[in-house]
Amino acid sequence: MRPACGPTSSRCAAESGSTSSRPSPSSSSCLSTPGSSSCCGSASSSSATSSSSSCFATTRCGSRRSWPGWGARVCRRWRSARGGLMDYGVTSMTAPLRRVAVRPPAPASDFARAHWAQPLDVDLLIDQHAAFVGILQRLGCDVLELPALEGLPDSCFTYDPAFTIGDGVVTLRSAKEVRVGEGERLAADLAAAGVPTVASLTGAATADGGDMFWLDASTLVVGRSYRTNVVAVAQLSEILRPRGVRVEVYDVPHDQGPEWCLHLMSVVSPVREDLAVVYERLAPVAMLEELRRRDIELLSVPEEDWLSLGCNVLAVSPGVVVIASGNDATAEALASRGCEVHVYAASEISKGEGGPTCLTRPIWRS
Repeated sequence: MRPACGPTSSRCAAESGSTSSRPSPSSSSCLSTPGSSSCCGSASSSSATSSSSSCFATTRCGSRRSWPGWGARVCRRWRSARGGLMDYGVTSMTAPLRRVAVRPPAPASDFARAHWAQPLDVDLLIDQHAAFVGILQRLGCDVLELPALEGLPDSCFTYDPAFTIGDGVVTLRSAKEVRVGEGERLAADLAAAGVPTVASLTGAATADGGDMFWLDASTLVVGRSYRTNVVAVAQLSEILRPRGVRVEVYDVPHDQGPEWCLHLMSVVSPVREDLAVVYERLAPVAMLEELRRRDIELLSVPEEDWLSLGCNVLAVSPGVVVIASGNDATAEALASRGCEVHVYAASEISKGEGGPTCLTRPIWRS
């Protein structure tokens, strides 16, 4: 979502430099809520189950109790080809994440062409992605592991190419040349898993999921940016209006220009119904005012954490969050507000300018 771990970031450089001791796919750390006696990211946790012959590997690891989130539950239930009952639908950023799609990095891709910071340890990148997936599984998510897409280095960031609404998936169209076609590939993979495509952007419309988040079940916030244009905003409004959803639009600042791509979710992450992580210096004023009007506390991240993607926080359920390593101040601030914070090693993943939200395509939150 924005540059991190470049040559000017000593914290990231130091972390990515220690390649002699690579984390196992099950390694992570956790800052528990005060009074909590367990840490699902501890060394004693079981490692993720791998797929054998199927191109999709789905692992269900327990469940968590339901909480109200940003928006009421809206989902559909359908019978799969095998007769099982499946679920999909998202109208919240913080309701429990029941089912989620991820895609591993494609090791033979030209990462430099996609502006990933160099040097990049691809083996460590793959290990770190596997460890991230392991955290989601241990937190109770049903993880749909999609096949890697060789030649598409950004395809591991599954939040951007398509967006899940209450009754299925909207296929988006990327303005970034190396990501063209990802939306159709992701939509096809999700359709094969039983999640229907209900609409697609067409013509001159371009949009990334990173410019969108649910404010509540009837309000989708969209950032107008170098990646998401006015044509896309108009089409999204037409798609969502019959579904009772209003699109609220905010202009995303220029920052460092179109090549650096500042997404709206680079500066805001809802983590609980009453709490959002923000980078106020680049956040749209009208958006901050709307969050305050709704009595949502704004946890402002320091610049050093923002540069290492500390403002990109994934809520697995209200107050249970995942954050990239190297963002200690933000992690501690979240823990002090009662959040359960899980940290994944991100020295290589962050070189692609994507955080934990970027690595996921939520399929069902409820």
